[in-house]
Amino acid sequence: MAVNRSSAWIQTFTGRQFWPLDPKSDDVDIRDIAHSLSMLCRFNGHCNRFYSVAEHSVHVSHVVGPISASGTHVLLGAEITGGFMEGARMEFSQGLNCIIGGRGTG
Repeated sequence: MAVNRSSAWIQTFTGRQFWPLDPKSDDVDIRDIAHSLSMLCRFNGHCNRFYSVAEHSVHVSHVVGPISASGTHVLLGAEITGGFMEGARMEFSQGLNCIIGGRGTG
């Protein structure tokens, strides 16, 4: 399905245009992802304090340890479930390396 890139875009934290219905890897900035995850509350807000997805990622990284050079842990992509972007998928480069900061670090 061809998407008209002259409309239906959102502005990201870094000011870039992003087309959720026609995502391209060149349109992605890791700072936008980090900022977004720092603003999303885990468990749909059903917790006694704000607990961001980014904070959860940091805690998980302490449990699983560093990623080995052999590529034991590989992030292949992401798929959105729920909301107006339901079903949007993005595949990541095999060489992707990133650190997602805590709340407000975006």
